[in-house]
Amino acid sequence: MKGLGRLLTNPNILLLSLINGIRTLTQNGLSTFLPSYFINLLHLSPWLSGVYLTIIQVAGIVAAPISGHLSDRHGRKRVVRMALISTSLGIFFLVFINIQWLFIVFWG
Repeated sequence: MKGLGRLLTNPNILLLSLINGIRTLTQNGLSTFLPSYFINLLHLSPWLSGVYLTIIQVAGIVAAPISGHLSDRHGRKRVVRMALISTSLGIFFLVFINIQWLFIVFWG
């Protein structure tokens, strides 16, 4: 129990947990609301919406071992930092350019 108390008061662990919680919240929100966004706001067919969601999932499946390899080679902090920065910048710029196919390509 002493170890658990030290773990919960470690600021690095708390920050990592907070970042992971935000990432998980975002991923679950996208999984829940992205199909509705595609169909209702972009007026895509359910079939095309499914294709886009499949592309996003496949990209995530392909990216996982690549990021794992980069993490082993260059360090976890560096890979996580670059992933967070690039994703944040990408989302920021996608808000200003309203190109549907680019949204799908980037998000995948």
